[in-house]
Amino acid sequence: VRESELRRMLAHLSKPCSAGWNHNMRTSSLISITLIATYASLCSGLSTNDGNPSARVECEGRHAVCTFASCTNRPGGTNIADCDCWLSSGRHTVAVAEILNRTLQRRTERACTDASPCSVNEAPICGAINSGQYAVDHQPPAWAVSTFSFDGACGRFLGVALPKCPTARWAACMTAACVADPEDPSKSSCACPLVNSSWIGTIDQQCELMPGQSVSSIPADYVWNLLPGYPYAQAACNPLPNVV
Repeated sequence: VRESELRRMLAHLSKPCSAGWNHNMRTSSLISITLIATYASLCSGLSTNDGNPSARVECEGRHAVCTFASCTNRPGGTNIADCDCWLSSGRHTVAVAEILNRTLQRRTERACTDASPCSVNEAPICGAINSGQYAVDHQPPAWAVSTFSFDGACGRFLGVALPKCPTARWAACMTAACVADPEDPSKSSCACPLVNSSWIGTIDQQCELMPGQSVSSIPADYVWNLLPGYPYAQAACNPLPNVV
């Protein structure tokens, strides 16, 4: 389904992007935070400059979530950290510029543009993830792939103040390849490249890191509201008002 068709569908709904709609969605126990964020992304607008590749594509299916996960840096100057991530299923987002498989990155840039955005699971990167064919640096296909979704967001980074930390090594886990945790099928260990720059700290660790440790994070200057559906997902994390 193309963006134009989705927008026509939204036109039949009653004020989907209004404050009232947001409140009704948030107070419904049948609506998940992922669904809120996915639906809200349509309200926030998908296109910017028609000739450019899409900044993000949407996939559906199993994926690993590493947002602010704890990581152990590999020794020997490999610039890779093994991060303790968890598995999720549902709608998730891939930042196209951060796809670690450069062949798939180029294919996705050609296929998904602002002029002709890909629908959910239409992007080449989504097909590779869902078919189990995604690999990084000539390694075997990954058991799971780290992307972004709002799973576990409440209390981890939504609705809380997080510090901007000085330059240090942090893990950039977008599209990192992951292996199964042999002790817990709900968890996964993802091999994330280390980046040296200022970054966003966590609630518990703040900016303090133990030797040999890092955190899966984002650059300190990242603008949170660029995430599709972020304001709606943030509102969904707020406590519900008492109803008398």
